[in-house]
Amino acid sequence: MGGTVFWMPNFNYPAFLEYHRRLKISFCLTVPPICLLIANDSNVRDHFNDLKFAIAGAAPMGPELQDAVSAKFGHGKTMVTQTYGMSEVAGSTTCLAYGEKDMTASVGRLLQNLDARIVNENDIDVEPGQEGELLLNGLTVFKGYHKAPPSSDVFDSNGWFRTGDIVRFEKGLFYLVDRKKELIKYKGNQVALAELEGFLLSHPQILDAAVIGVASKGTEVPKGYVVARDGDVSAEHILSFIKERVSNHKQLRSGVVFVDQIPKSPSGKILRRVLKDMSRADSKAKGAKL
Repeated sequence: MGGTVFWMPNFNYPAFLEYHRRLKISFCLTVPPICLLIANDSNVRDHFNDLKFAIAGAAPMGPELQDAVSAKFGHGKTMVTQTYGMSEVAGSTTCLAYGEKDMTASVGRLLQNLDARIVNENDIDVEPGQEGELLLNGLTVFKGYHKAPPSSDVFDSNGWFRTGDIVRFEKGLFYLVDRKKELIKYKGNQVALAELEGFLLSHPQILDAAVIGVASKGTEVPKGYVVARDGDVSAEHILSFIKERVSNHKQLRSGVVFVDQIPKSPSGKILRRVLKDMSRADSKAKGAKL
């Protein structure tokens, strides 16, 4: 039967809230950074009471944030679910069925007309529960980039599309870990920056966070950037908080830096290159003082 679709020409958070309340929006497609704004906003009360279905995509979202923002949707009865997709596959690749709830922060199940593989660095299929790059094949997968020559970086020798995304598959559900190009290696061990960001965002005193990799003694180490809710949280406390939750090779060995805001694109994606420029500038400044 269809329905009315409302598009915002430019994202404006206060207007976004008011539109939901005034227009009684019932279905919303959003991204994790906006979910974070909503979850941390104590002024959000009845703005999303009419929301019956909410989907987030474009980046991983941890279960803590998923639960916190869902509490503000549809009188606390509407759970935001996650989807995974890209333009090269004509939109969504995975999702959950309408009304299906999942508390594990998965991106759902593979859609029809698609086949998937998860492979390691040698293009060998990994076991369920293990992380690897997602490869796709099917009717909705594109044929290649316009006027670009064939490349093994885009398709493997059997025509499977390399998404460049690291995922894992457990009990019929896919979980988005991070972009392959945004993984770092500490002494040969892979570290997903998005995973560390998820743990940081689960801290009640942290409003926003980002993690980058910085060079150190022939390897890469994670460095955290944090927007604190107030001045009561220390870098030492945050480092201890992370230490209790992740493996030794994933520790924030380059420390934690407090900032006023995390640089992001208009779509809400973290601009890691800006943070890397900040990190290099800080290192040069410290070197000059020495």
